[in-house]
Amino acid sequence: MTKDFVTDLLDIGQLQEPHLKFIYTLWEEKSRQLGHLPAWHDFKLDEIVENMPQMSMVEYVAPEDRFRVRFSGSEYDDLVGRDITGTYFDELPDAPSLEARARRVTEKGTPIMMEGLPLKWAEQEQKHFHAFSLPLKSDPLGPVDQLLYMMVLD
Repeated sequence: MTKDFVTDLLDIGQLQEPHLKFIYTLWEEKSRQLGHLPAWHDFKLDEIVENMPQMSMVEYVAPEDRFRVRFSGSEYDDLVGRDITGTYFDELPDAPSLEARARRVTEKGTPIMMEGLPLKWAEQEQKHFHAFSLPLKSDPLGPVDQLLYMMVLD
């Protein structure tokens, strides 16, 4: 049975999906090593290259109060049907849900897990997705202004 929820509570021990487990563990290790939330530049290419198709990085553009996709992996692009790098969330399908989840992470500064959410915006065989949204900070003393996403499809 597919679950359908978004939660702040992450029990990494229960994760079976290797991509999700990998990115959460890496994010957690970097946070611990740095003593604060990591930034996108803290992730080295050789650490993430195999997972990049399922990843995206989004930045919060404070003056505009909008979220912009700064990097989009090929699996995201395939779902949407085009390269979404540089696109704002409010220009994407299912924008209200995307923005609500992004605001939740930026305001709380804690990750969320999305499990079994329906793919309402993509014509694909897969009907559900599982993902993490992990908070990042470009300035360790500043607010959360970057989000790292990892998504896998059912």
